[in-house]
Amino acid sequence: MRATARKALLLSTLPLLLPWTVARAETCAETVKFLQEMYRYTPRICPDGEAADSCSGVTLRGTTRADPAKGEAWNVWESSPRSKQRGTDSYSYIRADINFADLAVYTNNGYIIAPNANVCAGQPISYTQCAYPKDGWTYDRTDRGCGDSPQTSMTETHCQNVGVNSGQAWWDQFRRNQTPDGAWGPQPYQMQCSFDMSKARGKAGRAEAFGDFIDAYKLTGGREFLMANEILRSNDQPPNITAFMYTDPAGRADALKNQADYFRVTGNYRPVVQVILPKYQGGQVQFLCDGQQMAFPGYSKTAGFCRPGKPSSPGFGVPGSPVLTPAQSAAQAAQAAQQAAQAAQQAQAAAQAAQALAAAQAGQSSGQLPQSSGPAPQSSGQYPQASGQTPAQAAAQAAAQAATFAQSAAAAAQAAQTAAQSAQAIQAAAQSGQMTQAQQAALAAAQAQAAQSAVAAQTAAAQAQAAAAAAAQAQTEAGYCRKYIESATWVQRNEPGYGLIWSLQVKPTECARRMGPDQTDRAYRELYEMFKTDPRWTENINPGSMRRQFVCHRVGVPDKEEWNLEPARPYVSSEASLNLPYICNPLPSDAGK
Repeated sequence: MRATARKALLLSTLPLLLPWTVARAETCAETVKFLQEMYRYTPRICPDGEAADSCSGVTLRGTTRADPAKGEAWNVWESSPRSKQRGTDSYSYIRADINFADLAVYTNNGYIIAPNANVCAGQPISYTQCAYPKDGWTYDRTDRGCGDSPQTSMTETHCQNVGVNSGQAWWDQFRRNQTPDGAWGPQPYQMQCSFDMSKARGKAGRAEAFGDFIDAYKLTGGREFLMANEILRSNDQPPNITAFMYTDPAGRADALKNQADYFRVTGNYRPVVQVILPKYQGGQVQFLCDGQQMAFPGYSKTAGFCRPGKPSSPGFGVPGSPVLTPAQSAAQAAQAAQQAAQAAQQAQAAAQAAQALAAAQAGQSSGQLPQSSGPAPQSSGQYPQASGQTPAQAAAQAAAQAATFAQSAAAAAQAAQTAAQSAQAIQAAAQSGQMTQAQQAALAAAQAQAAQSAVAAQTAAAQAQAAAAAAAQAQTEAGYCRKYIESATWVQRNEPGYGLIWSLQVKPTECARRMGPDQTDRAYRELYEMFKTDPRWTENINPGSMRRQFVCHRVGVPDKEEWNLEPARPYVSSEASLNLPYICNPLPSDAGK
């Protein structure tokens, strides 16, 4: 079934070229090449003395799409109201010598921004304000997220203010937050100091602070590999997005939707890149182009990155307005119509692929596209969520959306064709004599209409492709549990070695008790989303411990009526957790096993 889904989505994407498009250094293949170069470049400080994140590494941000069913409405590249008020957004920084296994807060898609040295001339720049070698739990910290955490009894500040001026000093302080028995303290992440990179530190001070951040991260290991670092960047300017990305196949459909929305709203094309994070310490990140994403439309208002000292490639950045002859104007209108027709074909192919997936999921075969109703969704750019639906229902809904987008693309293509024919007729009528002002105006209007219609068709095609990806995801999820957690309740227990502690009584669904390892992340993410802001979870969390206990129950005692998970328990290896006398429930003395 999954092979069929992949085959159905091998859509033909023809290149769409405008007259000024010669080379496209910022399309997906070149973007991946650029990301690989940045990832492999590992200076402690940039050659020009700037902080290393200005010229190296890959800075990425995990995001979550709004759910219209919940009344939510935002674009993923925009800061939340709380982040706007704080003045910073959270990112993670990764490169060949700084790796981690997962994005923050279990997100699986988002975007990548360019290092400041590679931001194109004339585009706004944001700056790193502070850096935490490990997730800083910055949601409610003071000083733009770089200061004190109200979750601890002590007062956190910048590392430089408390004499933490090296990676080793940070690591020593972090380890001091362990409890006497060797387990991690209840709040090691909230108790972190941040390496201050504000303007007041000066160029050299900022660069040294980020170098210390790099040194500190390199000293962490083992279970700390599971947790990403966190850097906070100013958000008074829009982010300079280089690419949209996903780290798990489950995030692919959202990444494609984000790409389509970004082009529709901003006029900027950015490719979709799959980022494969290493699962084990010592592994390396892979960057891959998504094969069925929106084709480069031939232009973009801005480029995703620039090589220092070199202009953007042709096709990126608003072109000039050369004086065209009537014949050139008519030719451009005809080319726009051709682009629109190609986009309509792509949208139709995507809709057919989505319908095939929906039909397969429903156990029926149909060569007809589903009939859509209501206005074309691209006016709002929203893709209704499939929460609470069966995979078959979700696939059918996605197929209907794709069909609607395909109809929109076809209508736009027809409008472009009509405009091109009008331009051709005006140009032909004027061949024998001087063109009147009225004819010149009409020709310009026809050319503009053809170009606008081409953009509309290309946008609709991208949205149809994203909907087809959603249909494919729905089919993939047919083999997964619809729900993993039947219920989960906090209780307090007197536990040996601990005394009175909080315990999360988890009752998994019958499907979850029989799930394979390929569904563990999905199941744990469902539980995490239920309690990620609950202080009983967040104030006592030992990194990786709750997940280890969860997996241990799945493997060792899946039929136990309730899986009891305690945030206070230490992290131990998988083998140790399964071989303890009290399976899955390590004592403080088991820390490090």
